[in-house]
Amino acid sequence: MNNSYIINKNTLLIKSTIDKKGVVIFDDKKTINLDIILHKFINDCCKYYGNSYKGKFESSKIYLNKNIKLPIIISENYELIIFPTNSIRNPNCIWIVYNNIDNIKKLDNKNTIIIFKNGIEFCVNCSYNVINNQINNCARLKCVLIERKRALNV
Repeated sequence: MNNSYIINKNTLLIKSTIDKKGVVIFDDKKTINLDIILHKFINDCCKYYGNSYKGKFESSKIYLNKNIKLPIIISENYELIIFPTNSIRNPNCIWIVYNNIDNIKKLDNKNTIIIFKNGIEFCVNCSYNVINNQINNCARLKCVLIERKRALNV
């Protein structure tokens, strides 16, 4: 398991390196490069927080009644939710931490600027509508999470 970095409240986004053999993590204060493929990194982070990617994916599938480009609750305790910009099989997929998004801006029909709460801006090769839908899906997941916690009096 990857122990050198775990997605946390300071993580902004994760993407593959140009050669697709590693990941680049954009954190609130730094950029980290790891020699691990993107899907394995995401799965390791899921396991760190208590479940596999597959388990978190299946939960999102039930809550959102969808089965493609699903956001996942990476950590229920910290209410951390991440979403992919593309199919996870797409080598250009980027995972964005929903919790750190302040706003989004349409650049053109194929590109969107993500503005994070710390002021950092990042352009993703994904339409504004797709990013906006993903943010809405994350908000739905967060509502489910809050309702579950409220029902358990946590």
